Amino acid sequence: MLIYIETNFILGIATGREISADQLLSRANIERKIMMSSICFLEAIVALEGQQNQLNKLIESLNITIGEIQRSPQQRSSNEMSALTASKDAATNLLNQLKPSLSAAIEKVLRVAEVITPSVNSVQKRLITLF
Repeated sequence: MLIYIETNFILGIATGREISADQLLSRANIERKIMMSSICFLEAIVALEGQQNQLNKLIESLNITIGEIQRSPQQRSSNEMSALTASKDAATNLLNQLKPSLSAAIEKVLRVAEVITPSVNSVQKRLITLF
């Protein structure tokens, strides 16, 4: 049996959303081959970069809002300030975990999956049929 996995599988492992991934990977053997295109690894990295950009924008926006609130003496100790600071800390923690989590997910997959690399010829043929 061949099991073909894609980009979202890696991202699911990295983000903890794919709970059954470890179970699937542990069952790979001669009878159950796991296969993945090399392109999926690149797509996962690009997706990670997109998430990093979103988190950086969120953190920047939270920093601006926190700075504005800190200028107001009445709001410095407000619940809103605490919530904003906690949100910024959570976003920063998530940002710091993205790269190591993706690296670990890719390593897990590479240990058991056969990586398929499309040939230049097959890509060119597909482009010709598309256009």
